[in-house]
Amino acid sequence: MFRESVSIKGTKNGLLILCDPSSEYENVKQTLTQKLDSANGFFKGAKFILGQSKQSSKIAATQKSELEDICQQFGLIPSSNLESIHDMPVEKIISTAQLSKHSKTEPINYPGDPTLFVEKNLRSGQKITYPGHIVILGNVNCGAEIVAEGNIVILGSCFGNIHAGYPKNQNAKVIAIYLSPSHLSIAEHTFKLLSDRVPKNSEIAFIKNEEIIILKFLSKHLQAQ
Repeated sequence: MFRESVSIKGTKNGLLILCDPSSEYENVKQTLTQKLDSANGFFKGAKFILGQSKQSSKIAATQKSELEDICQQFGLIPSSNLESIHDMPVEKIISTAQLSKHSKTEPINYPGDPTLFVEKNLRSGQKITYPGHIVILGNVNCGAEIVAEGNIVILGSCFGNIHAGYPKNQNAKVIAIYLSPSHLSIAEHTFKLLSDRVPKNSEIAFIKNEEIIILKFLSKHLQAQ
């Protein structure tokens, strides 16, 4: 079975970055750098811990130190108190992170809040909800649905139903490499999608003057609010 050299999972306390020591170290280092770089600074301020498969030999101390330095260069903060989910599948993480009692939940404010990572494509009929930020490392196909109390970032194409800032977090944002959802809402606002709209480059959706606007994504948008 194929095993990624680096995978990133969200826990309720921060990020768990899993490295496969059986992979070539240079590949591990390059993959980690590419994944953090592709996030465009979105994870800055999040706590993290480096982990590895229980079946693998330990990462050398010098290599672990170098990988932690890479994470810190992207603004992540080392931690030793994250829950251990070394072999927990993404589906189990999702099942334990469903939104509940929305009316009693305070809005999520970036940065440093819980973030759920999903490293796969979402098919029609699949739904993910989470009381924090959601990052999809894949595509969201038509008929799939994502609901988050914080931001939603899709490192792929988005054609599904998207609701960020549920229920009343007007600071939430939606970012996608190709943003063409069948439905888009942020907090209590809904964006009227045009059938002939063609996304250009990566885009970001956010609320301004009580309406949702969509612009070409620039890292400065993450610091605007």
